[in-house]
Amino acid sequence: MTTKKSCFLIFLAVFLYLSCVNPSWCDDSFKKEAARYRKEGFDAQLKGDNNIALSLYKKAIQINPSYSICYNDLGVVYERVNLPYDAEKMYKKAIELDPHYVGAYTNLALLYEKNKNFQDAAKMWKRRIELGDPADTWTRKAKEHLENLSRIDKDVYRIYEENETLQLIDQVNENKNKAKVSVQASAQVHYERGKEYYDQGAYLLAIKELNSASTLDPDNKEIDKLLFDAQKRALLSP
Repeated sequence: MTTKKSCFLIFLAVFLYLSCVNPSWCDDSFKKEAARYRKEGFDAQLKGDNNIALSLYKKAIQINPSYSICYNDLGVVYERVNLPYDAEKMYKKAIELDPHYVGAYTNLALLYEKNKNFQDAAKMWKRRIELGDPADTWTRKAKEHLENLSRIDKDVYRIYEENETLQLIDQVNENKNKAKVSVQASAQVHYERGKEYYDQGAYLLAIKELNSASTLDPDNKEIDKLLFDAQKRALLSP
């Protein structure tokens, strides 16, 4: 057994012992140590030292089995060393641990595309679009990939159409919400004017403004209450 491997096993044994003594401290320390291995692995990956990167990433997830980003890293390196099946497993594991981790969806979609598995690629691109920030570069690229795939596979075209429909619905709902906010803002302006007139005792002018506010925002109870009070006071005024 090599010295490095012995040290690593000793480290794990010590941490397992400490986890019984102080679980919260140990959990934090585990994550920090896993992050250190991950950083070293990433540095090795950048240098092209794929075997070293794989070894360090594996140590990181051995220490922290829920380290989703590190599974994604493993997938990238497995692709580099031409092990696509292992890469797919790692990307899927990253998604399983963190269903909102967009990077793993991107890498899995690209892997499927490369292997001409267009339908599964389209599903991953669609999910990447749903989860991504619309302003993000890779969200835009995901849309481009999905559109391109739709031209070469009729089943993918249905996925593309579904995505386009969902986006259209989202846009319509967004526009409705913006319009609603704008109408409510106008109602608030009329309400404030009506309240000023009410406080001044100009009840007829208050009623006019509050009627406009109520028409624009009919569910606003505050407007309805003040309108009722203004009408009552107007009737009682000499």
